[in-house]
Amino acid sequence: MSETFLDPECPFCSLITDEDGDPSEWRESRRKASDIAHEILLLLDDDPREAEAASHALIEQYPTEVYGLQCLALVHESLGDIETALQLYDKAIALTYYTPGHDGWIRAEFRQKIKLLSRMRH
Repeated sequence: MSETFLDPECPFCSLITDEDGDPSEWRESRRKASDIAHEILLLLDDDPREAEAASHALIEQYPTEVYGLQCLALVHESLGDIETALQLYDKAIALTYYTPGHDGWIRAEFRQKIKLLSRMRH
């Protein structure tokens, strides 16, 4: 596994860099899931199916984090499966209500993505 990568402009990193009062174990879990998500994004262009499998593994390993759903949505989006991507973003939004440390901005980001993808399917 690569060392922790934090980029304040990254949608994955920004979830763990905010001091939002989460217990340290949540931040550490989020940091590990973020690292894996970065690796998945690197796979996406070269091997979307491998990225898809890695996204499923991320969801299984970190079921309370949105990264796996977000990565899987990006995979389906890259494969042209907009309907599945939309469903995954909806699931990610729902998950943010049950996971500590997610506030309205991440839901707004996912809703914006849904809005953009919805235009693509028409």
